[in-house]
Amino acid sequence: MALDQNSPNAAERFPFDQIYKAMCGHPDTIRDMLRHYLVEPRGPLPARVREALDLATVERLPAEWITPEFRARRGDLVARVEFREEARRLGFPRYLFLHFEHQSGSDRLMALRFVEYGSEFYRELLASGAVGEDEDCPILCVVVYNGRTRWTARTRTAELASVHPLLAGGPPLLDGQTPGSPAATVAAYFPHGYHVLEMAHRDGEAPIPGSIVSMMIAIEDAGRRGLAELFAEGPLPETWRRLAKPLRQRVAMWIMRVAKRHGIETELEDLMQLEEVGRVTSRLEETIDLEIAQARAEARAEARAEGWEGQRQLLRSQAAVKFGEPTAARLAELLADLAASDLRESALCFVRAASAEELLESVGRIVRRSGNGASAR
Repeated sequence: MALDQNSPNAAERFPFDQIYKAMCGHPDTIRDMLRHYLVEPRGPLPARVREALDLATVERLPAEWITPEFRARRGDLVARVEFREEARRLGFPRYLFLHFEHQSGSDRLMALRFVEYGSEFYRELLASGAVGEDEDCPILCVVVYNGRTRWTARTRTAELASVHPLLAGGPPLLDGQTPGSPAATVAAYFPHGYHVLEMAHRDGEAPIPGSIVSMMIAIEDAGRRGLAELFAEGPLPETWRRLAKPLRQRVAMWIMRVAKRHGIETELEDLMQLEEVGRVTSRLEETIDLEIAQARAEARAEARAEGWEGQRQLLRSQAAVKFGEPTAARLAELLADLAASDLRESALCFVRAASAEELLESVGRIVRRSGNGASAR
């Protein structure tokens, strides 16, 4: 795999995850996965299913949704692709949804994480009207894994939470399947399990001409085989040149980072004719550093917002227990208009109030004083 990940401080020097996710999230890369790496023999989809899909309709979806507990949940990447009209007439569903999670280490409970995320995602699809209640909604779950060791976690929920054979009167569910079998295909979907797309540990696999994922795998493996060798001849330079500009720039940055560790930047610039690499690398680094800083600030703001929302919910619940639901409902209205900085004072009002009227009046005074929540919530 690329040497940038072998150092404990690699994440600080090189925003690898950001580039990797940007690469995998591009519609061209998702199409490439469906053509080469998610279809048999490398992946779980039978060839007839892949042929039924209209790859021109690949669309990346928002990977954030709200849980029933009003908590924001963010997945790595969610996409949707339509089945062809003629395939739907033969019984295929309207959409295939793809849920990707990127991992650099093996997570023993990954199957249960997909169950949790998938349930919330499916609920969001129903709530938004993206799918109907009686409509099939297949969600193919995929781990894109770039760890230094092989993935070892169980990929099927039944293997984590199966009934013991002596209690069930038979072998555990999904036991003894082989890749490509109908049961193994099902086992890659929510809620049965997931498929692992390993980006490293594919020794001896020849690059696929024109394949974005194949090129990423080659870069991952460059630490062992030599990056300059890979791009001296064969399909990889041509694959790079044919990429959409945003993808081409990110790959250029990635390649030159690895090349710098090997001391072969000039050689690769000549081989790949990357005259603009020096310019785009510094510009992309600045852009990605800014994106990382913004993402961290947003995460901190979300955490603070979740904390304040949790406090509002707690106060409402306490009011319902102590003074009844009508009071709790009115209190919730007041708290919604209350600045976050004044929530602590409202909590003290709850402690001091001897009646529902006293509680609502004291909180109402705080709301009026704060100018109906004019300050930051």
